[in-house]
Amino acid sequence: MNRILLVTLLILTFSVSPLFAQSSQIEDKLSDTKTKVEQLIEIKDDIDVSDEEKAQAELTIKKAVLLDILDLGILQLENLKKKLDKISFPDTQEWEEIRASLYERIDGHIAYYQETKGVVDNDEIELEDIKAMAQSIKEQKTSAIDPTIRNINDIIIVFSIADILSLGDQRLEKISSDIAKIYNKNLTKNQDLRELFVDASDVLEQAHTVNNRSKEIILHLYSPTTSTSTTEFLGELALSLDPTATSTFIDVPEYDEATSTIKVLFDTASELIRERIRGLVVESLGKVRETYSIFITMSIRAQNLLE
Repeated sequence: MNRILLVTLLILTFSVSPLFAQSSQIEDKLSDTKTKVEQLIEIKDDIDVSDEEKAQAELTIKKAVLLDILDLGILQLENLKKKLDKISFPDTQEWEEIRASLYERIDGHIAYYQETKGVVDNDEIELEDIKAMAQSIKEQKTSAIDPTIRNINDIIIVFSIADILSLGDQRLEKISSDIAKIYNKNLTKNQDLRELFVDASDVLEQAHTVNNRSKEIILHLYSPTTSTSTTEFLGELALSLDPTATSTFIDVPEYDEATSTIKVLFDTASELIRERIRGLVVESLGKVRETYSIFITMSIRAQNLLE
């Protein structure tokens, strides 16, 4: 693969996620790095620049770009940690262990980027070394770092939805009080508002059920401690999702101490379970939208009665 193309592809992997916008610091870094790549392309196409000068400029710029890419990776992971900091996990030892494991996994990836920076940032490195390092970074990002980011983002979304549902509960309680006032004042004999309230309560409860199921799966899937109950839960869930799945949730491989001890399941069944979490996220978000749509309808009708 063309060396410029490889580096460019690496840069593109840090583009804004459709689920979580990156920090302005990351966006600025991306813009600066892309400018350097464009500068390199211009130099290589400049017929007035000697081959020797082009080679030196290529090495200098590619080295700078690769260091930028590593900085981008670190910024992205630090941004992920900040998002994880804001999540309110249940106040139990199990969930605190999961949080610690996720932090450890992120820190392992940050350490990889920092160590790789030390290798790249030396005066002896050559163009072929840059090419090899770019390929190595791409492979590590694709196989290990990106899945970690995607999985932790899933967890963040699940708990963000839980916060939205809590607000929905508060809204429902206030609406209940408002509806009671409307009927107590005999402003209407029509039972539409009561029926809508029941519908909203039912859908909101369904959203809670789906969200709680997501949390239950996360608790078992990401627990750093393997237990019989966890093994059985995950095994049964995997078979329910795909009866042909062959998966053993026993003797699960762990990352070594240099990176993380968080349990990660490498087989097809584990990805099925993660996809199930994402499916539940979509389902719960749909329930949230449906609930708030009913809220809006109720608000309009109540306002018409009060006018």
